[in-house]
Amino acid sequence: MSRRAACITAAILAVGGIVLLLLPYAAQWMYADEANRAARDFDIRMERADVFSMGQDAEGLSTNRNVSEEGFLDLDGLYADMVAYNRRIADDGQSGLVDAWSYQRSEIDLRAYGFPDQMIGYVEVPAIGQTLPLYLGATSDQMSLGAVQLTQTSMPIGGADTNCVIAAHRGAWSAAMFRDIEDLEPGDEVRVTNPWGTLTYRVRETKVIAPNDIRQILIRKGEDMVTLITCHPYGSSEKRYVVYCDRT
Repeated sequence: MSRRAACITAAILAVGGIVLLLLPYAAQWMYADEANRAARDFDIRMERADVFSMGQDAEGLSTNRNVSEEGFLDLDGLYADMVAYNRRIADDGQSGLVDAWSYQRSEIDLRAYGFPDQMIGYVEVPAIGQTLPLYLGATSDQMSLGAVQLTQTSMPIGGADTNCVIAAHRGAWSAAMFRDIEDLEPGDEVRVTNPWGTLTYRVRETKVIAPNDIRQILIRKGEDMVTLITCHPYGSSEKRYVVYCDRT
């Protein structure tokens, strides 16, 4: 091989190595941009939703719904069903919860209320620089997109006797998600935005638990909580890292 050919080969290899090193950072930047755009789009749709009366039903009652440019949103019906769901699982002691990570299908199908993608809002964790779309049900597809509310835990609407358990991956080469969750400290803010507004919580404590130790993520009487959960340690699914947050 001539000296010129060797130099060209070395340059190509060097450029290729740099590209491989930068690729994860570029992928994570692209994911963060996409997640932030999803949050902005959600806010815009909720802002455009105007409450109005669609007339009267057969019994003469006004049938209020919300409407946006994308179509009808049954926000009143959705909120009522979420409140009823939260009350039911609190009253029965979350008897159907058997594993902190096992539920994939949500018990509320958001498509019936005008949300085609099961996205109920988004969660912001400023201390680790994360904004993640929030979905109902821990399907693999939805977990690849952002954070999820675990079925058989409270819906993300707040209120006494609620504990919404929000799970996300510990991070991949293409998205950080909850990768830096161990950096969270007591007092750090966690914000959950749903169709009706933004709920603010603060970190109380953190804990490492076994995957099937569901006692650690149950509703606590009288409390309004959000609990973040992910795999632990980083790169392993042996344990779960849990962050307990109280409503401010």
